[in-house]
Amino acid sequence: MSSFSATSDTLNEYSEAKSRLIHIDWLRSIAVLLMVMVHAAATWQPKTISTTSLLAYVVSGLGGLAAPLFVVLTGWGLSRTKLSSRKVIVRVVFFFIMQIILNLSAPHLFDTFTPGVLTLFALLTLSAPLWKRLSSTSVILIMLILLFIPSIIENPGSWNDRVEVGGIEVFILHLFWTGTYPLFPWLIFALFGHLIAQKIDAPIYALFSAGLLLMIGAIRISQSQQIAFASPSGVGVLTFFPANTPFLIGAMLGVGIIWMCVENYCGNWQPMSDLGQRSLTVYILHFIPFFFLHQLDENGGWSALTCGLVVFGYTIIWLPAMHYCAKHMANISFEKILKYYSSKN
Repeated sequence: MSSFSATSDTLNEYSEAKSRLIHIDWLRSIAVLLMVMVHAAATWQPKTISTTSLLAYVVSGLGGLAAPLFVVLTGWGLSRTKLSSRKVIVRVVFFFIMQIILNLSAPHLFDTFTPGVLTLFALLTLSAPLWKRLSSTSVILIMLILLFIPSIIENPGSWNDRVEVGGIEVFILHLFWTGTYPLFPWLIFALFGHLIAQKIDAPIYALFSAGLLLMIGAIRISQSQQIAFASPSGVGVLTFFPANTPFLIGAMLGVGIIWMCVENYCGNWQPMSDLGQRSLTVYILHFIPFFFLHQLDENGGWSALTCGLVVFGYTIIWLPAMHYCAKHMANISFEKILKYYSSKN
Protein backbone atom coordinates (compact mmCIF):
# COMPACT_ATOMS: atom_id res chain seq x y z
CA MET A 1 0.00 0.00 0.00
CA SER A 2 1.37 3.41 -0.90
CA SER A 3 2.19 6.14 1.57
CA PHE A 4 -0.59 8.23 0.02
CA SER A 5 -3.27 5.84 1.26
CA ALA A 6 -1.76 4.10 4.26
CA THR A 7 -4.37 5.39 6.69
CA SER A 8 -7.36 5.81 4.40
CA ASP A 9 -9.06 2.44 4.75
CA THR A 10 -9.56 2.65 8.50
CA LEU A 11 -11.50 5.88 8.52
CA ASN A 12 -14.92 6.96 7.38
CA GLU A 13 -16.22 10.14 5.76
CA TYR A 14 -13.42 12.68 6.03
CA SER A 15 -15.68 15.62 6.75
CA GLU A 16 -17.06 14.19 9.98
CA ALA A 17 -15.38 15.52 13.11
CA LYS A 18 -15.20 12.13 14.85
CA SER A 19 -13.31 10.47 12.02
CA ARG A 20 -11.26 13.23 10.45
CA LEU A 21 -8.00 12.27 8.86
CA ILE A 22 -5.43 14.18 10.88
CA HIS A 23 -3.00 14.51 8.00
CA ILE A 24 -5.70 16.11 5.83
CA ASP A 25 -6.27 18.80 8.45
CA TRP A 26 -2.51 19.33 8.59
CA LEU A 27 -2.31 19.60 4.81
CA ARG A 28 -5.11 22.17 4.81
CA SER A 29 -3.22 24.10 7.50
CA ILE A 30 -0.03 24.04 5.48
CA ALA A 31 -1.89 25.15 2.35
CA VAL A 32 -3.53 28.14 4.00
CA LEU A 33 -0.35 29.15 5.87
CA LEU A 34 1.57 29.09 2.59
CA MET A 35 -1.21 31.11 0.97
CA VAL A 36 -1.07 33.72 3.73
CA MET A 37 2.72 33.79 3.54
CA VAL A 38 2.90 34.36 -0.21
CA HIS A 39 0.21 37.06 -0.14
CA ALA A 40 1.88 38.79 2.81
CA ALA A 41 5.29 38.58 1.12
CA ALA A 42 3.84 40.07 -2.06
CA THR A 43 2.18 42.86 -0.04
CA TRP A 44 5.20 43.74 2.13
CA GLN A 45 8.00 43.06 -0.31
CA PRO A 46 11.52 44.45 0.21
CA LYS A 47 12.93 46.06 -2.91
CA THR A 48 16.48 44.98 -2.04
CA ILE A 49 15.84 41.23 -2.45
CA SER A 50 17.03 39.72 -5.75
CA THR A 51 14.66 37.39 -7.62
CA THR A 52 17.54 34.89 -7.89
CA SER A 53 18.45 34.92 -4.19
CA LEU A 54 18.02 31.90 -1.91
CA LEU A 55 15.23 33.68 -0.01
CA ALA A 56 13.40 34.38 -3.26
CA TYR A 57 13.69 30.70 -4.22
CA VAL A 58 12.27 29.57 -0.86
CA VAL A 59 9.37 32.05 -0.79
CA SER A 60 8.39 31.57 -4.43
CA GLY A 61 8.85 27.80 -4.27
CA LEU A 62 6.82 27.26 -1.10
CA GLY A 63 4.29 29.98 -1.87
CA GLY A 64 3.69 28.53 -5.30
CA LEU A 65 2.52 25.28 -3.71
CA ALA A 66 -0.28 26.89 -1.70
CA ALA A 67 -3.05 27.04 -4.31
CA PRO A 68 -2.08 23.71 -5.97
CA LEU A 69 -2.20 21.99 -2.57
CA PHE A 70 -5.64 23.50 -1.92
CA VAL A 71 -6.90 22.26 -5.29
CA VAL A 72 -5.39 18.78 -4.84
CA LEU A 73 -7.14 18.54 -1.46
CA THR A 74 -10.39 19.65 -3.10
CA GLY A 75 -10.06 16.95 -5.76
CA TRP A 76 -9.24 14.38 -3.08
CA GLY A 77 -12.30 15.37 -1.06
CA LEU A 78 -14.67 15.44 -4.03
CA SER A 79 -13.42 12.02 -5.10
CA ARG A 80 -14.33 10.54 -1.70
CA THR A 81 -17.61 12.37 -1.20
CA LYS A 82 -21.04 11.72 -2.69
CA LEU A 83 -22.94 14.98 -3.05
CA SER A 84 -26.60 15.24 -3.92
CA SER A 85 -27.63 17.66 -6.66
CA ARG A 86 -28.90 20.05 -4.00
CA LYS A 87 -25.59 20.01 -2.11
CA VAL A 88 -23.70 20.63 -5.34
CA ILE A 89 -25.86 23.68 -6.09
CA VAL A 90 -25.50 25.01 -2.53
CA ARG A 91 -21.72 24.68 -2.64
CA VAL A 92 -21.40 26.25 -6.07
CA VAL A 93 -23.52 29.25 -5.03
CA PHE A 94 -21.67 29.51 -1.72
CA PHE A 95 -18.24 29.59 -3.36
CA PHE A 96 -19.30 32.23 -5.88
CA ILE A 97 -20.74 34.42 -3.11
CA MET A 98 -17.63 33.97 -0.96
CA GLN A 99 -15.43 34.94 -3.91
CA ILE A 100 -17.36 38.20 -4.29
CA ILE A 101 -17.04 38.90 -0.54
CA LEU A 102 -13.31 38.24 -0.74
CA ASN A 103 -12.98 40.56 -3.74
CA LEU A 104 -14.85 43.32 -1.94
CA SER A 105 -12.46 42.98 1.01
CA ALA A 106 -9.47 43.49 -1.30
CA PRO A 107 -10.53 46.08 -3.91
CA HIS A 108 -6.90 47.13 -4.37
CA LEU A 109 -6.26 43.67 -5.85
CA PHE A 110 -9.48 42.50 -7.50
CA ASP A 111 -12.60 43.65 -9.31
CA THR A 112 -15.87 42.75 -7.61
CA PHE A 113 -16.49 39.80 -9.94
CA THR A 114 -12.91 38.62 -10.50
CA PRO A 115 -12.86 34.80 -10.55
CA GLY A 116 -10.34 33.21 -8.19
CA VAL A 117 -9.62 30.11 -6.14
CA LEU A 118 -13.15 29.93 -4.73
CA THR A 119 -14.82 30.09 -8.15
CA LEU A 120 -12.39 27.35 -9.21
CA PHE A 121 -13.68 25.27 -6.27
CA ALA A 122 -17.21 25.91 -7.54
CA LEU A 123 -16.37 24.69 -11.04
CA LEU A 124 -14.60 21.63 -9.67
CA THR A 125 -17.63 20.80 -7.53
CA LEU A 126 -19.89 21.22 -10.55
CA SER A 127 -17.72 19.09 -12.83
CA ALA A 128 -16.81 16.36 -10.31
CA PRO A 129 -19.68 14.01 -11.28
CA LEU A 130 -18.19 13.93 -14.79
CA TRP A 131 -14.52 13.25 -14.06
CA LYS A 132 -15.23 10.91 -11.14
CA ARG A 133 -16.86 8.48 -13.61
CA LEU A 134 -13.77 8.28 -15.81
CA SER A 135 -11.34 5.38 -15.76
CA SER A 136 -7.88 5.99 -14.36
CA THR A 137 -6.45 5.75 -17.89
CA SER A 138 -8.80 8.49 -19.09
CA VAL A 139 -7.93 10.68 -16.10
CA ILE A 140 -4.21 10.32 -16.79
CA LEU A 141 -4.75 11.12 -20.48
CA ILE A 142 -6.67 14.29 -19.58
CA MET A 143 -3.90 15.27 -17.15
CA LEU A 144 -1.30 14.92 -19.90
CA ILE A 145 -3.38 17.10 -22.21
CA LEU A 146 -3.82 19.72 -19.48
CA LEU A 147 -0.11 19.54 -18.71
CA PHE A 148 0.99 20.55 -22.20
CA ILE A 149 -1.85 22.89 -23.19
CA PRO A 150 0.02 25.94 -21.79
CA SER A 151 3.02 25.09 -23.99
CA ILE A 152 0.86 24.79 -27.12
CA ILE A 153 -1.71 27.56 -26.66
CA GLU A 154 -0.43 30.92 -25.51
CA ASN A 155 -2.26 32.71 -22.71
CA PRO A 156 -0.70 36.19 -22.66
CA GLY A 157 -1.78 39.03 -20.46
CA SER A 158 -0.71 41.11 -17.48
CA TRP A 159 -2.02 40.75 -13.93
CA ASN A 160 -4.55 43.51 -14.59
CA ASP A 161 -5.80 41.65 -17.66
CA ARG A 162 -6.49 38.60 -15.48
CA VAL A 163 -8.37 40.39 -12.70
CA GLU A 164 -10.33 43.03 -14.61
CA VAL A 165 -13.84 41.96 -15.61
CA GLY A 166 -15.36 44.18 -18.29
CA GLY A 167 -18.41 42.06 -19.04
CA ILE A 168 -19.96 38.61 -18.95
CA GLU A 169 -17.78 37.37 -21.82
CA VAL A 170 -14.60 38.33 -19.98
CA PHE A 171 -15.95 36.79 -16.78
CA ILE A 172 -16.58 33.45 -18.50
CA LEU A 173 -13.16 33.52 -20.18
CA HIS A 174 -11.51 34.19 -16.82
CA LEU A 175 -13.40 31.28 -15.27
CA PHE A 176 -12.18 28.78 -17.82
CA TRP A 177 -8.91 30.04 -19.34
CA THR A 178 -7.64 33.59 -18.92
CA GLY A 179 -8.14 34.27 -15.19
CA THR A 180 -5.84 33.80 -12.22
CA TYR A 181 -7.10 30.28 -11.39
CA PRO A 182 -9.00 29.09 -14.47
CA LEU A 183 -10.49 25.61 -14.72
CA PHE A 184 -8.04 24.85 -17.52
CA PRO A 185 -5.32 23.88 -16.74
CA TRP A 186 -5.92 23.98 -12.94
CA LEU A 187 -8.24 20.97 -13.22
CA ILE A 188 -5.03 18.93 -13.39
CA PHE A 189 -4.47 19.38 -9.64
CA ALA A 190 -7.99 18.18 -8.78
CA LEU A 191 -7.43 15.11 -10.97
CA PHE A 192 -4.14 14.55 -9.17
CA GLY A 193 -6.04 14.56 -5.87
CA HIS A 194 -8.56 12.15 -7.40
CA LEU A 195 -5.73 9.73 -8.27
CA ILE A 196 -4.41 9.94 -4.71
CA ALA A 197 -7.89 9.20 -3.33
CA GLN A 198 -8.28 6.25 -5.70
CA LYS A 199 -4.77 4.95 -4.86
CA ILE A 200 -3.52 5.08 -8.45
CA ASP A 201 0.19 5.15 -7.64
CA ALA A 202 2.13 4.32 -10.83
CA PRO A 203 1.68 7.69 -12.60
CA ILE A 204 2.39 9.50 -9.34
CA TYR A 205 5.83 7.94 -8.98
CA ALA A 206 6.56 8.51 -12.68
CA LEU A 207 5.63 12.16 -12.15
CA PHE A 208 8.01 12.39 -9.19
CA SER A 209 10.95 11.14 -11.26
CA ALA A 210 10.25 13.44 -14.20
CA GLY A 211 9.41 16.37 -11.94
CA LEU A 212 12.62 16.09 -9.93
CA LEU A 213 14.76 16.13 -13.08
CA LEU A 214 12.80 19.09 -14.43
CA MET A 215 13.22 21.12 -11.24
CA ILE A 216 16.98 20.54 -11.19
CA GLY A 217 17.13 21.73 -14.78
CA ALA A 218 14.90 24.72 -13.99
CA ILE A 219 17.17 25.85 -11.16
CA ARG A 220 20.21 25.56 -13.42
CA ILE A 221 18.50 27.64 -16.12
CA SER A 222 17.48 30.24 -13.55
CA GLN A 223 21.04 30.57 -12.23
CA SER A 224 22.79 30.55 -15.60
CA GLN A 225 20.47 33.09 -17.22
CA GLN A 226 19.95 35.20 -14.07
CA ILE A 227 16.17 35.06 -14.31
CA ALA A 228 13.64 34.28 -11.60
CA PHE A 229 13.20 30.59 -10.81
CA ALA A 230 9.51 31.20 -10.12
CA SER A 231 7.57 34.35 -10.86
CA PRO A 232 3.90 35.25 -10.41
CA SER A 233 3.87 36.52 -13.99
CA GLY A 234 6.23 37.86 -16.61
CA VAL A 235 9.70 36.34 -17.00
CA GLY A 236 10.42 33.20 -14.99
CA VAL A 237 11.25 29.55 -15.51
CA LEU A 238 8.05 28.74 -13.63
CA THR A 239 5.14 31.17 -13.92
CA PHE A 240 1.87 31.07 -11.98
CA PHE A 241 -0.18 33.58 -14.00
CA PRO A 242 -0.52 31.91 -16.42
CA ALA A 243 0.40 28.49 -15.05
CA ASN A 244 3.00 27.12 -17.47
CA THR A 245 4.00 23.48 -17.97
CA PRO A 246 7.10 23.59 -15.70
CA PHE A 247 4.98 25.11 -12.93
CA LEU A 248 2.31 22.41 -13.25
CA ILE A 249 4.91 19.63 -13.05
CA GLY A 250 6.86 21.28 -10.25
CA ALA A 251 3.73 22.01 -8.23
CA MET A 252 2.50 18.42 -8.45
CA LEU A 253 5.95 17.20 -7.43
CA GLY A 254 6.05 19.58 -4.46
CA VAL A 255 2.51 18.77 -3.36
CA GLY A 256 3.22 15.05 -3.61
CA ILE A 257 6.32 15.33 -1.44
CA ILE A 258 4.49 17.43 1.16
CA TRP A 259 1.56 14.98 1.14
CA MET A 260 3.75 11.92 1.75
CA CYS A 261 5.79 13.60 4.47
CA VAL A 262 2.74 14.90 6.32
CA GLU A 263 0.79 11.65 6.02
CA ASN A 264 3.66 9.66 7.47
CA TYR A 265 5.10 12.05 10.03
CA CYS A 266 2.45 14.53 11.19
CA GLY A 267 1.63 14.52 14.87
CA ASN A 268 -1.54 15.22 16.77
CA TRP A 269 -0.94 18.90 17.50
CA GLN A 270 -4.38 20.42 18.00
CA PRO A 271 -3.65 23.98 16.77
CA MET A 272 -2.71 22.60 13.33
CA SER A 273 -5.89 20.53 13.20
CA ASP A 274 -7.99 23.50 14.30
CA LEU A 275 -6.46 25.69 11.61
CA GLY A 276 -7.00 23.01 8.97
CA GLN A 277 -10.66 22.76 9.88
CA ARG A 278 -10.97 26.53 9.36
CA SER A 279 -8.73 26.95 6.32
CA LEU A 280 -11.53 28.44 4.21
CA THR A 281 -12.27 31.00 6.93
CA VAL A 282 -8.62 32.02 7.14
CA TYR A 283 -8.32 32.22 3.36
CA ILE A 284 -11.21 34.68 3.19
CA LEU A 285 -10.31 36.73 6.27
CA HIS A 286 -6.57 37.12 5.69
CA PHE A 287 -7.12 39.55 2.80
CA ILE A 288 -8.91 42.13 4.94
CA PRO A 289 -5.84 43.55 6.79
CA PHE A 290 -4.04 43.97 3.46
CA PHE A 291 -6.64 46.55 2.44
CA PHE A 292 -5.73 48.78 5.38
CA LEU A 293 -2.02 47.98 5.76
CA HIS A 294 -0.67 47.24 2.28
CA GLN A 295 1.35 50.48 2.11
CA LEU A 296 3.04 50.17 5.49
CA ASP A 297 6.33 48.92 4.06
CA GLU A 298 6.56 51.80 1.58
CA ASN A 299 5.55 54.50 4.04
CA GLY A 300 7.82 53.15 6.75
CA GLY A 301 10.82 52.35 4.55
CA TRP A 302 10.99 48.81 5.90
CA SER A 303 14.19 46.80 5.53
CA ALA A 304 14.28 43.22 4.26
CA LEU A 305 14.54 41.99 7.86
CA THR A 306 11.50 44.02 8.94
CA CYS A 307 9.46 42.77 5.99
CA GLY A 308 10.48 39.20 6.75
CA LEU A 309 9.52 39.46 10.42
CA VAL A 310 6.16 41.04 9.59
CA VAL A 311 5.39 38.38 6.99
CA PHE A 312 6.37 35.59 9.39
CA GLY A 313 4.36 37.09 12.25
CA TYR A 314 1.28 37.69 10.13
CA THR A 315 1.45 34.13 8.81
CA ILE A 316 1.96 32.35 12.12
CA ILE A 317 -0.62 34.39 14.09
CA TRP A 318 -3.43 32.45 12.41
CA LEU A 319 -2.45 29.29 14.29
CA PRO A 320 -3.26 30.54 17.82
CA ALA A 321 -6.14 32.63 16.45
CA MET A 322 -7.93 29.61 14.98
CA HIS A 323 -7.06 27.47 18.01
CA TYR A 324 -8.75 30.10 20.17
CA CYS A 325 -11.78 30.14 17.84
CA ALA A 326 -12.03 26.36 18.03
CA LYS A 327 -12.18 26.53 21.82
CA HIS A 328 -14.42 29.56 22.32
CA MET A 329 -16.26 30.12 19.01
CA ALA A 330 -16.52 26.62 17.61
CA ASN A 331 -19.70 27.29 15.66
CA ILE A 332 -18.50 30.48 13.97
CA SER A 333 -16.73 29.86 10.67
CA PHE A 334 -17.45 29.88 6.96
CA GLU A 335 -17.11 26.09 7.03
CA LYS A 336 -20.00 25.91 9.53
CA ILE A 337 -22.11 28.17 7.33
CA LEU A 338 -21.51 25.93 4.32
CA LYS A 339 -22.29 22.80 6.34
CA TYR A 340 -25.49 24.36 7.72
CA TYR A 341 -26.93 25.31 4.36
CA SER A 342 -25.79 22.06 2.75
CA SER A 343 -27.62 20.00 5.37
CA LYS A 344 -30.91 21.94 5.27
CA ASN A 345 -33.85 20.11 3.73
